Amino acid sequence: MTTIGDKMSASASAGSRDTESASGEMVTLGHKLLLLWAHKTGQPPLSLLPKELLVIIIEYLSPVHQWNAATCRPTSHCENMTISHNGATVMFENKALQWITVLCTNPRRVNSYHKWRYRVDATPTGNIAVGVSAAPVEGGCFGLESSGGDTQWAFFGYPRYGTKRHSNHEDQWRPDFAGLAVGDEVDVVLHPNNDMEIVHKRQSLGIIYQNVNAPVVYGAMCVGNTGGMTLL
Repeated sequence: MTTIGDKMSASASAGSRDTESASGEMVTLGHKLLLLWAHKTGQPPLSLLPKELLVIIIEYLSPVHQWNAATCRPTSHCENMTISHNGATVMFENKALQWITVLCTNPRRVNSYHKWRYRVDATPTGNIAVGVSAAPVEGGCFGLESSGGDTQWAFFGYPRYGTKRHSNHEDQWRPDFAGLAVGDEVDVVLHPNNDMEIVHKRQSLGIIYQNVNAPVVYGAMCVGNTGGMTLL
């Protein structure tokens, strides 16, 4: 188990369909499938490589599912957070109703497809918000920041709540939502037309925002009390 203090300088990529390699070039699932196809059909020079070496290359190009601990806000709460499983799982433990926001490091550029998938590991109350942010969240209430909230687009998955949080406003969106529970998977999907979609347990809840057109946004989540999430 690694504490937040050990991770403050961490640099990693969060899980998604599209990610960036160390060279900065975009690596997609299609690229990986092309590598495997070229090897199987005898296309040189890939056909000359042992398949085991090709797998290692693909794994190297694949995203590392980690939270960027350096973006933990507010910093006064960070000592209550731990990161484990090679940076993929974050857990926040505090009996007081305090919020914490963590940004993923993988960027999504405007007019491109991008997906972040999370699994809920712990939540006694359903106090979890997921979405995207164009800048670090300085406070602890994702989407409801008095300053910078216009660069945050969040879905608050509280039972019978299902609200939108953006630009320091909270608006009803899915009042019949059953709430996020332990074991649930939730996807935040940005489409090339800059629509943002929420998918809960592989079922679309619909388009929650349109025109999320910041040049670069990052996946983000916010939990309260005792809460934990894993990037998939």
